[in-house]
Amino acid sequence: MTLTDVADKLGVKYQVYQKLENPETANPTLKTLKKIEKVFAHPGDRPP
Repeated sequence: MTLTDVADKLGVKYQVYQKLENPETANPTLKTLKKIEKVFAHPGDRPP
């Protein structure tokens, strides 16, 4: 999965997601973190 694919699934621009991957510029909200979790969750994972 590319950065563009993930950004599309999150509903954000590529550049926004790219900043999230950089620990020096990232400051995601809890809402954003939950969206990321859904994108990368495995089918057998239970929601928190």
